[in-house]
Amino acid sequence: MKKIFIAAFVLLTFGLKAQQLAMFTEYMYNEVTINPAYAGSHEVVSATVLGRRQWVGKDFDGAPQTYSFNIHGPLRNKRIGLGLSLIQDKYAVDQNFNAMASASYIIPFKNSDLHFGLQLGAASHVTDYSGLDVYDSDDQNLVSGGAGILPNLGIGMYYFAKKFYVGISAPQLRNNTLEVSGKKIAEQRRHYFFNTGYVLDLSPTFKFKPTLFFKYVENSDPQFDLTGSFIIKEMFWVGGAFRTAIKSSDAISVLLGFQVSNQFKLGYSYDFTQSSLNAFTNGSHELVLNYRFSFDKGDVVTPRYF
Repeated sequence: MKKIFIAAFVLLTFGLKAQQLAMFTEYMYNEVTINPAYAGSHEVVSATVLGRRQWVGKDFDGAPQTYSFNIHGPLRNKRIGLGLSLIQDKYAVDQNFNAMASASYIIPFKNSDLHFGLQLGAASHVTDYSGLDVYDSDDQNLVSGGAGILPNLGIGMYYFAKKFYVGISAPQLRNNTLEVSGKKIAEQRRHYFFNTGYVLDLSPTFKFKPTLFFKYVENSDPQFDLTGSFIIKEMFWVGGAFRTAIKSSDAISVLLGFQVSNQFKLGYSYDFTQSSLNAFTNGSHELVLNYRFSFDKGDVVTPRYF
C-alpha cells in the first residue's frame, strides 16, 4: 500500500501537471543550480555537495531523494564564470539525472557585480513500474515505463553586492514531453525564479539575513520561500524558513550552519511538513557542504553571505 500511495501521489502531482526541477530548502547555498548567472560569483573555485531526503520516519518505499553537486569559478580575467551542475532526483517510479553547464559574463562595478548567465544541458529520465505492488496486473497504465533524454536551456541575471543580492532566472526554458510507444511518460514545463537577500548589521558580532525565493512553473501555483537567518560572529548560522503556495502552506524549516573555516561551510535543515502529507511523514532532512579552493597564494578567500 505504501508503494502504491507514493506512486499515485507522484504521478498525480508530477505526471499530470509538470515535471518539477529539484527542490532545495538551502537554495541560498546552492545558487548555481537555480541561476546560471551565479557561476563565477565567488573569488575562487567553489564546490557544493547537497543531499536531501524527504518523508523520513514512516518507512516509505520510493520517498523522494535528491543529491546534487556543483562547481563553479571565475576565469583569471574575472569577467567570465564557468560552472557545472549535476543533480540526481529519485521518487517512487521515476529517476532523473540532470547535467547542466553554465557560463556567465561579469560586469564589475566599484562595490558590486552584474552577471548574465546561460546554461545548456539535458536530463535523463527513467520511469520504471516493475517494483510496484498493484491490484490489477493488467492495468495498461502500469504495464511498462520508459526512458529518454530531455534537452534543456536556461538563462539568468544576478546582481551582487557585499550585503545584498537579487537574481532572476529561467533555468528550464524548454517545454519537453517524453513519450514511449505513444504513451506520455513525463513532462517538463518552463520554470521562472526570482530571489533576493540582504544582510542587516545588528551589532559588530550579530547579523540578520532575510531572503526571498519566488518560483513559478507553468500550469502550477506560484510558490514562495521566506527565510531568515541570524549570523553569529561570522561563524554560526541559525534560522528558519517558511514555504508556501498561493492556496496552501507546504513546510516550516529550521536551518543551522557552521563556517568551519574561511574555505569550508557546513549547513543542515529540517522541514516540518504543513500540507496534507503531514499525516504520512515526519518531515525532510537536508545537508549541504561547501568548499572554496585556493590554488594561488594571491587568492583572497573571505566569508560569503550569499
